Amino acid sequence: GETMSGIIGVSPDMRSGVVGKYPTGHVIQTITAHSATEVNAAGNNYVTITNMSGAITPKKDNSKIIIHMDMGGKLKAENWLGVYVKVTGTATGIVKENTEYGYTSVNDSLWMPFPISILAVDTPASTSTQTYQLHVRTGADGTVADLRVNSTNAATDTNPATITLTEVAQ
Repeated sequence: GETMSGIIGVSPDMRSGVVGKYPTGHVIQTITAHSATEVNAAGNNYVTITNMSGAITPKKDNSKIIIHMDMGGKLKAENWLGVYVKVTGTATGIVKENTEYGYTSVNDSLWMPFPISILAVDTPASTSTQTYQLHVRTGADGTVADLRVNSTNAATDTNPATITLTEVAQ
């Protein structure tokens, strides 16, 4: 095979920034935020998950933003008919909606672990700050806290959620 030799570095004439453009698929920046706020959701109206949001200011107006949200929780086995998520963004509005996680029509009132992991991609076409927010709902009318996000089995413990926003060059 052939070998490369020489010096790889920055031109002494370069004052700041990147010469040319980022290669496609290059990670430009990553932002991470956490939430330990427990939120209770019941019924078929979306509930905003408090503090489960993240903001990123894209460096390029044609970048994609990869949105990853990961959280723990618990769900009471009642007639909740599914759990649905919605991710909203500043420029796009609804990025992802009505993704169903689980389903039950059993009514035994037992709590079960219910982790949620969401992956969505947005192309905001802007270099303005973009804020992404998570919302959840169940599939049936309800008046009790059927779904508890950022909750564990102990009443005083939390299972903190994480949101990671990654800007990727196109």
